[in-house]
Amino acid sequence: MTSATPQPDMTPPHYILGTAGHIDHGKSTLVRALTGVDPDRLPEEKRRGVTIELGFAELELPSGVRMGVVDVPGHERFVRQMVAGASGVDVALLVIAADDGIMVQTREHLAVLRLMGVEHLVVALSKCDLAEPPWRALVRADIEELLAEAGYEGAALVEVSVPSKEGTQPTGLDDLVAALEATTRSIEHTREHTGLRLPVDRVFSLDGVGTVVTGTLHAGTVRSGDEVEVLSSRHGTRLVARVRSVQVYGADVEAAHAGQRTALNLSGIDKAQVNRGDTVAVPGTPCSTRIDVALTYLGVPGADVPLKNRARMHVHHGTSATLGRVRLFGEHLAPGERAFAQIVLDEPLVVQAGDRFIIRSYSPVTTMGGGTVLIADAPPRTTLDEDDRTLLVALEACDHDTIERIRHEREAAHAAHIRETIDRTLRAFHDENPDAPTMPRATLCEQVTSGCDTATFDRILRELAEAGTITIEVGTVRHRDAPTTAQAAQDDLGLRACALLKKQQLAPDATAALAAQLDTTTSALAAALAPLVTQGELTRLAGDLYFTRDALAHGAELLTAHFALNPHPAPAAELRDVLGVSRKYAIPLLEHYDAIALTKRDTKNARILNKT
Repeated sequence: MTSATPQPDMTPPHYILGTAGHIDHGKSTLVRALTGVDPDRLPEEKRRGVTIELGFAELELPSGVRMGVVDVPGHERFVRQMVAGASGVDVALLVIAADDGIMVQTREHLAVLRLMGVEHLVVALSKCDLAEPPWRALVRADIEELLAEAGYEGAALVEVSVPSKEGTQPTGLDDLVAALEATTRSIEHTREHTGLRLPVDRVFSLDGVGTVVTGTLHAGTVRSGDEVEVLSSRHGTRLVARVRSVQVYGADVEAAHAGQRTALNLSGIDKAQVNRGDTVAVPGTPCSTRIDVALTYLGVPGADVPLKNRARMHVHHGTSATLGRVRLFGEHLAPGERAFAQIVLDEPLVVQAGDRFIIRSYSPVTTMGGGTVLIADAPPRTTLDEDDRTLLVALEACDHDTIERIRHEREAAHAAHIRETIDRTLRAFHDENPDAPTMPRATLCEQVTSGCDTATFDRILRELAEAGTITIEVGTVRHRDAPTTAQAAQDDLGLRACALLKKQQLAPDATAALAAQLDTTTSALAAALAPLVTQGELTRLAGDLYFTRDALAHGAELLTAHFALNPHPAPAAELRDVLGVSRKYAIPLLEHYDAIALTKRDTKNARILNKT
């Protein structure tokens, strides 16, 4: 990753081409012939002649459309890497060797592509120089039958040859490029306007540059200077980083967009803190450990084994993989069947509704199926009621009218439930505490918000107060049907306390001493004085001192008269004597008069009458 000047953000069409197919059928060789780049970059890959890790290249089509190429391993031991490579693919290039024909990983890779929602497929019949025409015709017939079974009937099938013998020219490459060009014309991206998500498939560090992560940008846009989070499902961490620079297809750009092969130079994070399978996302992006899905079960190769409820499995999503259990809303799922289910994940994943995933058996590991995420952060459930099923059907069908209707109905029902819970909780409190006229608001919130967020609680509480069902006071709530005896007792206590405070003027007793004189508790006294504070009859200063309205007005008159005769800044000690109180009362009183702009402090910590 260089530090060259970013190129203007022209955002031409950009697509991802992913290879698929059995080991040694010529995927990497074909990528090298098309792009001039060897996707096998590891020394072990070159020594063994086998693709182990994901490889990357770029293909520019005659129209100027650019495709990021993701080359995947074909060996059965590396299907996990293949699934990661298939994530975000727009067009799949299925490579089948003419001399071998359809093999095990040909079928498995094709199944993965279907489950991952890859709609556009081009088939390259490779190594055609090694097979005679009659044999190639038989292989073509087998391929067309397989494509029809897999839902790819009509996909372009191009014969190619990239001979290893020096001086022998490849054949069929122009036809293959033309088929890819034609396929791109029917692709539409719909991921641009969602939040940034970049599943990391490679991490490295460069001298003078720092940490670099690469991946296919699944959604959103990322720019130089953006603050991002790196979310690790494996470690359950969220690390904040800043994007220092952005590259697409190896060139510095101002921004990368959904569907592009992207490299991000991140500051504020070390290479050791990031791993393949992590996700770069906007700060605050939620993670999920429970997802409702539409699940297709392919079965176990060679055996007619049903998928049982609570089966343990590997779940592959993007470049991440974790273990989980499937909760079926029935006893089992037969091979070839599709049903709604809930998957409970061992580790959180960054998922959104509409995402595709793959499931593989726990042991031995084989691809069992996959599906679509319908609800990314689902509530725990073991059964589906009719409303739940209707919602999942609508989500799978993208029936937005039905989705909105159900959600609106549920929000209205949820609000009604919260109102009923508040009403019931308040009534129960009054019944159990006949001497307490009000319930602490914090206690009510704690008991109610287990079923809703605090914002919803506050909104419904205001609505109930406006309707006259409840009365909200400072820190407390009272139901309109609360026993009147407790309220009358509280009102009487407040009046008696107020009478004492009027006698004490600018030197009132603290709450504890006042409560002792009135033969009550400090909490009961505070509850009795709270309405008087709300009404403006009393003002609370310094935490536990209450002053009457008349007392504060009298203090203001004393200060005003003093400054009329002595129009110079006065220190606190002088004003303390004017008010005729000790320092205990003088400081909170003077701060009160500052707050209401009767007085103001100068730079020498003295006060003067505020004439503005």
